Amino acid sequence: MSNDSEQLQRRIAELEGQVRQVETAHREWLSALDSIDSAVFMHDLQFRILRANRAYQRLADRPYDQIVGQPYYTVFPLLPGPLASCQQALTHCAESQEEVTVGQRVYRSRAFVVCDDASHPLHSVHILDDITQERRSQLLLHDREDRLRGIFNNTRSGIAIYRAVEEGADFVFVDFNPGAEQIEKLARGQVVGRRVTEVFPGVEAFGLLDVLRRVWQTGQPEDFEPKIYRDTRVEGWRENHIFRLDQGDVVAIYNDVTVRKQAEADLRDSEERYRTLFESSRDALVVLDRSALVLIDANPTALALFGLGNLKALRGLSPMDISAPVQADGEEPMAGARRLIDEALSGAVAPFEWLCRHRDGAIFPVEAMLTPFEVDGAPLLLATVRDISERKRHEAELQASHDLLRSVVENIPHRVFWKDSNSRYLGCNTLFARDAGLEHPEQLLGKDDFAMGWRDQAELYRSDDKAVMDSDTPKLDFEEPQTTPEGGEIWLRTSKVPLHDEQGAVRGVLGIYADVTEEHNNRLELQRANIALRTIGAGNSALIHAKEEGVLLREMCRAAVEQGGYRFAWIGYALDDPGKTIEPQAWAGQANGYLDALTLTWGGEGRKAIPSGEAIRTGEIQLVPNVELHPGDRRWIAETRRFGFSSCVALPLMEGGRPFGVLVLLDDALGVFGDREVAILNEMAGDLAYGVRMLRIQQAHAGHERQIRNTLLETVQTVAAIVEMRDPYTAGHQRRVADLALAIGHDLGWDDEHCQALYLAGVVHDVGKINIPAEILSRPSRLTPIELEYVRSHAQAGYEILKPVHFPWPIAEIVHQHHERLDGSGYPQGLQGDDILPEAKILMVADVVEAISSHRPYRPSLGMEAALDEIESNRGTLFDPEVVDACLRLIRDKGFVFRD
Repeated sequence: MSNDSEQLQRRIAELEGQVRQVETAHREWLSALDSIDSAVFMHDLQFRILRANRAYQRLADRPYDQIVGQPYYTVFPLLPGPLASCQQALTHCAESQEEVTVGQRVYRSRAFVVCDDASHPLHSVHILDDITQERRSQLLLHDREDRLRGIFNNTRSGIAIYRAVEEGADFVFVDFNPGAEQIEKLARGQVVGRRVTEVFPGVEAFGLLDVLRRVWQTGQPEDFEPKIYRDTRVEGWRENHIFRLDQGDVVAIYNDVTVRKQAEADLRDSEERYRTLFESSRDALVVLDRSALVLIDANPTALALFGLGNLKALRGLSPMDISAPVQADGEEPMAGARRLIDEALSGAVAPFEWLCRHRDGAIFPVEAMLTPFEVDGAPLLLATVRDISERKRHEAELQASHDLLRSVVENIPHRVFWKDSNSRYLGCNTLFARDAGLEHPEQLLGKDDFAMGWRDQAELYRSDDKAVMDSDTPKLDFEEPQTTPEGGEIWLRTSKVPLHDEQGAVRGVLGIYADVTEEHNNRLELQRANIALRTIGAGNSALIHAKEEGVLLREMCRAAVEQGGYRFAWIGYALDDPGKTIEPQAWAGQANGYLDALTLTWGGEGRKAIPSGEAIRTGEIQLVPNVELHPGDRRWIAETRRFGFSSCVALPLMEGGRPFGVLVLLDDALGVFGDREVAILNEMAGDLAYGVRMLRIQQAHAGHERQIRNTLLETVQTVAAIVEMRDPYTAGHQRRVADLALAIGHDLGWDDEHCQALYLAGVVHDVGKINIPAEILSRPSRLTPIELEYVRSHAQAGYEILKPVHFPWPIAEIVHQHHERLDGSGYPQGLQGDDILPEAKILMVADVVEAISSHRPYRPSLGMEAALDEIESNRGTLFDPEVVDACLRLIRDKGFVFRD
C-alpha cells in the first residue's frame, strides 16, 4: 500500500508540475498573442469566438468579455455571415485566405484549422493583416503604369524599345507603339522579337545602328538629326531621340518629319519661283527701303528702263534720282513720293502716273503702283512700274483722231446728219443745224423731221431713211427738195448710207447733202473726198487691240486653284443696287453650287456680315482662319462648312482708292493663310485690279476705234459713189472691183487687216478720174490716142490725190500701180514683177475682169467668160498666176457674182 501511495503522490506531483508548465506556457502564448500587431482570434465550429488578442479587441472596439462566445462576423468584421474562405478551410481542413474591406481599410484574412488525430476540425484561428497601404501603393503603381502605357499607346510619335544582343552587334525589338506602327506601316506583331537589322535593312546605312550602340554602351542620350531613311518597303525623313533605360534597354522616340522637310523644300522652291517671277516680269519692279527711302533691288526690266547697267548702279539711289525734277502737276518729286508712300501704307494700293528720268536725262511717263511689305521685320516697298510712253502716244493720237473727225464733220462744206432706226436725229454738224434754223447741233437731238421746218418733206425723208435701212443699201447722190426756215425751197443732192452696230445690224442712217442750187465744182468734191480720206487714215492709225476682261478673271481663278493649290476661288463685283449684291464673275474649283447657296451682299454688318461683303464694304482684307469661329452670318458659316471649307481670305479689288470687287480664296484646312501669304495674295489682287482697269481702258479705246473705222468706211463709200456719179456708165465699178479684190484676198488667206486695205484701195482706185472731163468718160465712141492717154493719167492723178493722206496702209501706191503689168507693159511707171505691190496685183486682175464683163460707153458687155479667158491667157505674163487662179476659182467654182 505504501508503495502504491508513494507512486500516486509522485504521479500527482508530476501532474501538478505539468499543469504548472501548461499554465505557464498558456500565459506566455497569450502574452505573445497580445504582442502581435495583427488581429488574431480563434473560433469554434459554430464560428463563436474562443480567444482574441488585444489587436482584435481594438478593431472590434469591445472589451474581451463582450467578444468571447459571439459569432465573429457579428463582432469584426461585420458581415452577413462567415467568410467564404473560413467555411472552405473548415470543410477541407486546410489553410485559406481572402481580402476583406471594412470602410476605407483593407484586411487580408488567413484561416488556420486545428484538427484532431482523425483530421476532424476542432476550431479555427484567424489572422487579420491590415494591407491598406500595400493596396494603395499597388494602385498607384498600376495607375502610373496605365498612364505610361496610355502615353506609349496614344502619342503620335513613334516609340521603339530595343534590347542589345550579341554584345550590341544587333538589337531586338522589345516593344513598338501604335505611333511607330503608323509611321512605319508595320504591325507590332510584325516587329517585336525580331532583329532591327532584319526589320529595317537600311538601318546601318541610315546611321541609327551606330547611335543605338553608343547610347547602349555609354548611357548618354543622343539626338539623331533628321535624315532620310529608305529601303524597299518604306522611305521618309526621321528625327530620333535615343536614351537608355536603367535595366539596359534602349528607347528611340522618333517622328516622321517628311511633311515638314517637304514643306521646307517647297518653301525654298517657292522663294526661288518668286525670285524667278521677279526677275522675268515684263513690268519694272523696284524695291525700296522705307526707313532710308533708298532703292535696294530691281529686276532687269527696271534696270533697262532707267538705263542702269547693274544693281550696283541702282543701290543707294533715292526715288528722286530716277524721277523728273518736276512732275506733270507741278508737284516737287520728294513731296509727291512721300505722299504716295503714305497713301500706300494706309492701304490705298492703286496705280498712279509719274514722270521718271532715264540715266541719260530723258524724261518719260510711267504708271506705277506701290505695295508695302516686310522681310524679316524690315519695312520695304515694292514699286511696280510700267512705261506708258506708247500708250500716251496712242491716247494722243486717238484724241487727235477724234478731234480731227469732229473737225472734219464741222468744217466739211456739206451738211451731215445721222439718225437712229426711228429716224430721230442723233447728231449733225453746225451747217446742218443752221439750215434747220438752230443755233447749236445739240438742239437737234431727239427730234424727227416732222418737228423741223421742212415738215412738208418729212414723210419723204422718212421713206428714204426706211428704204436705206430695210435694204441695208446706200442711196447715193439723189436730189430732193427742202423747205427752209424762212419758207423758201432749196434743192439738195443727198446721199444716205446705213449705219451698223458692232454685230453688223443696221442701227440708223448717215446722211450728207449739198445745196445744189448753186453748183459746186469738181474741186470742192475733191477737197471733200480728201478730208474724208485723211479722217480714215488718222482713225485707222489709232487702232488699239485689247484682250477680254472675263478671260483674265477666269485665268486668275484657275491659277489660284491649279497652281496655288486652293480648294476654291471666285471673283465678284459689287453692284450698286438696293440689295448691295455681289455678282460672281468667275470661279474655279470643285464646289459646284456653293455660290448659289449663299446670299452674296456687301451690305451686312456685325452678325449679318460675310467676308466678301466686308472686304468690299471696308476696303480691307478679311482673313478667316477658322470658318466656324467667324462672328458673322451663321448661314454663310453653315454653307461654307457644308462644302468642306475651313478657312478663307477675301481680298478687295481697288480702283481709285475704292473697292469695286473681291477675290475670295477658300481652303479645307484651318489657318492656312499666313501673314506673308496674305500679303502676296493681296499683291495679286492689286495686280488683278490693275489689269482689269487696263483691259477696260483698252476695250473702250477699241470700241471707239471701231466706231471711227465704220463711220469713215461709210464716208469713203459715199465719196466713191459721188465720184462715180460723174461717169454713169461706170457707176458701181469701183465698188464691184473692191468686192472682187476683197474676195480674192480672202481666198489667198490674207488677214483682215490686209483685206481691209485692199478693199479701201479698190473703192477709191479710180478717184483720179475726177480730173478727167465727164464728156470723155461718158463718150459712146472710141477715144482718140490723146484722149486715151488723158484717161490713163487717172492712175497718176489718183496717186497725187491720195498721197497726202496718212493711211496705215500704202493706199496711194496701190492705186498708183493698179494698171501696171508683170512684164512691164503697164502704166504709168512700167513696173515689173516684184516691184509691183501684192495688193496692186490683185486689183489689176479684178479691174480687168470687171471692165470686160461690164457695159462700157463704147461697147456692150463682152461677158464673164471673155473676161476670164483674158486673165487666163495672160497668166504669168501680164498677171500674177496665184491671183489669176484665185479669181478663176471664185467665179467658176465658188459662184462669185458681182452685186448690182
